[in-house]
Amino acid sequence: MVRTLKQMSVSARAAQRPHTAMSTAMSIAKSLAAAFIVTAFCGSSLAQTTLPLPAFDNLPTVVKCLSGDGCTPSPAQPGAPRAICPADESIKSMPEALRSRIRDFGKTDAAVKCAIAESDMAPMAAAIRDGYEAGNDSTLNGAQLTAASRYVDDCLSPELLANAGPLSQSEQSFLNETVALIVERHNPAWGSPRPICTAIALGRFVVTARDCLPASVTSQAGRGTYLEDIALRLFSRPTLYGLVLHRFGSEIDPAFSQHNDIALLETVGAQELWRPQGATPRLGTIRLHEDLFALTTNIFLRVTANVRGGDEPDFTPATRLHHSILCRPAHIAPNGVFLHGCRLASVVTRGAPLFQRQEGRLVFVGIHAGTTETLADRSLAACAPGLPNYGIAIPPALLIRTFLK
Repeated sequence: MVRTLKQMSVSARAAQRPHTAMSTAMSIAKSLAAAFIVTAFCGSSLAQTTLPLPAFDNLPTVVKCLSGDGCTPSPAQPGAPRAICPADESIKSMPEALRSRIRDFGKTDAAVKCAIAESDMAPMAAAIRDGYEAGNDSTLNGAQLTAASRYVDDCLSPELLANAGPLSQSEQSFLNETVALIVERHNPAWGSPRPICTAIALGRFVVTARDCLPASVTSQAGRGTYLEDIALRLFSRPTLYGLVLHRFGSEIDPAFSQHNDIALLETVGAQELWRPQGATPRLGTIRLHEDLFALTTNIFLRVTANVRGGDEPDFTPATRLHHSILCRPAHIAPNGVFLHGCRLASVVTRGAPLFQRQEGRLVFVGIHAGTTETLADRSLAACAPGLPNYGIAIPPALLIRTFLK
């Protein structure tokens, strides 16, 4: 019998969870990195856009990397050449007390449970994504819903994602008012706007990743071009704000490259978003090994919370604050690409603003851009098992010049 996502979500949460020994969990989790294929966004049409598969952390490997035991993976075959992950060198500058805390976290029951949930999710991730993306009439079977629910509970719980310490109420409010979604205005399968990227609102300006936008948008040229296919909305309310193109990349190098994967947009008709300059998020220079903070949603949170849009436009039940002991830059390349251990699946989270606490407040330092294994720099791509995600540091001068114009 076919059941809807909502019905399956209820039955999945009632399913009994199997228990697996720690050694088995760790062994299975090590195979996760090879289990996913990243689907490219760039070049697809608006109607055919398919969200990429998530890049799950292989939690034991991330812990091993960030604790200083090595990020460079072993070669697939004995004697085969291997690229040395530069984070191996960068992590030598991490305080030993922090490395010790990371090792201790990897031994906790919570970390072991997450490793088990990851292994259960691996063979079902594509089907869960495809079922969710198919629209309101799509279905998922009990095993898929159970795996998604288990992954959310064991890997995306507020406690696990905030194990480096809590954010203050004012900091949480700041993130809720600043972070937003870029949505397709019209999606026939959904019958409502569909989220495709995460973004940050900086006064009247919006920053996201260029490569998560559909080709119908990135093919536009010219400052001030109205982008009729997409809009901005906050997590908590369905109001859509129109967007015009301000700039792709930078004035110096507008051509697309992975270290320049930035879309700078501008809202129109959204006076309530145009806060005074003093309330606009401050820009900061990213700092190696210091905590990163993020507010995101992903497809598994939305599946288990049955949040799709339409009659349920509030995405806040399917959002999470990330402030994990693993969520920190472990290597920063000269071109501004940085590798991090945050649990940011690449479904909708591309473009998500990343913050650090500097001088007593959260400052905007970069955006989450994608999965490390897709980087053209093969030495950085070699870091993927231990540092599965990468971001782009925001050049402060670029945005400062924008605000002064």
